[in-house]
Amino acid sequence: MGQDWATPFCSSLPRSCQRSTQRRRPSLDVTSRRGALFLNPVHISEQESTYMDRDVKSASRTIEVLDLLASHADGLTLLEIAAALDCPKSSAHVLLATLARKHVITASSTARGSVFKLGHRIFEIGQAYARNADLIRDSRDIVRRLVDTCLETMHVAALDGGQVVYLAKEEGRQSMRMVSAVGQRFPAYGTGVGKVLLAGLDDSAVRELYPTAEQMPSLTPNTIEDPARLLAGLAETRRRGYAVETEESSVGLACIAAPVYDSSALVAAMSMSVPTARFPDERRNELLHQLLAGARELSMRLGASSYPSQISPGTTRCL
Repeated sequence: MGQDWATPFCSSLPRSCQRSTQRRRPSLDVTSRRGALFLNPVHISEQESTYMDRDVKSASRTIEVLDLLASHADGLTLLEIAAALDCPKSSAHVLLATLARKHVITASSTARGSVFKLGHRIFEIGQAYARNADLIRDSRDIVRRLVDTCLETMHVAALDGGQVVYLAKEEGRQSMRMVSAVGQRFPAYGTGVGKVLLAGLDDSAVRELYPTAEQMPSLTPNTIEDPARLLAGLAETRRRGYAVETEESSVGLACIAAPVYDSSALVAAMSMSVPTARFPDERRNELLHQLLAGARELSMRLGASSYPSQISPGTTRCL
C-alpha cells in the first residue's frame, strides 16, 4: 500500500521539488595506487557544499523518522511526524513519500487518517545485518588460525553489486602489509573473492554488471578488462570450486579464494593473499587445502549442510 500512496503523492509536488532530486553532485577523482582505489575529493563549490549540507540533513531526518516509527508500533500520522521532527509538513511529506516508494515505510488508512509504520525493507535490512554479524563473528577465529598456520593475509568479503565489501581481515605474519581494510570496497572482477562471488551469479547477471569493457577499468597490467574473458574465467572458477587471481588487483600479489555458504546461499568468499615470490605450485596446493578446509568449517557454522565441490550459478546472495 505504501507504493500506491506514494505515487500520486509525489506527482502532486511542485516542479521545484521534483527538479531538486536531479541536482549535480560533488565530483570525486578516482585514482589507483598499487592496485587499490582511492576517492579523492576535488574542489567543491559553494553551491555543491550547500547541496551536501542538505543531503546530510535529509539523511539525519530519515534516521529520526525510522527511530520514531520503531518506538510507535501503532504508527504515526504525517502531522505527528512533522511535529516530532519540528519541520514543515511539506518537508515531512516529501521524505515520507520517498521512504514509502522504497518500501522502508508503509501507509495505511485508519480513523486517524494515513498512518505510517516501518515497512518490510527494514526487516530485510535487519536480517542482512544479522547474517553479516554472524558471518563476521564466526569467521574471526578461523581466519586467525589460518594466518597463524599459513602466515599469509586473509580476507572475508561479500558482494554488493559489482563490488566486494571486505567484512573481515587478518594481516599475515610476514613483513608484507596490504592496503585493504574492513569496510573497503573493491571491483569484484579484479579480485579472487570477487571472482568466487561472481561465479555464483548467472551469466546474465554478470553481463548486467559488466556489459562492456568500460565497466572494467584496469587495476594493473594483468587485470581482465573484457567481459567475454571474465565469463570464461568464471566458468572455470565454477568448475573447480575456487578462484585463483594473479596480479590482477595488485602487482606482485596472488590470491586464492573459496566460497562460504549458509543454509541456503553462497554468502561470502574467503581468500588468502600471497606475494608471487612465495607462491610456487607446491605451496599453492598446500595453502589451497588449508583455505578450503577453513571455508568449509565456516560454512558449517553458518548452517550449510554440505560443502559443494563446484560453484553453481544463481547461488550468490548479495548484501
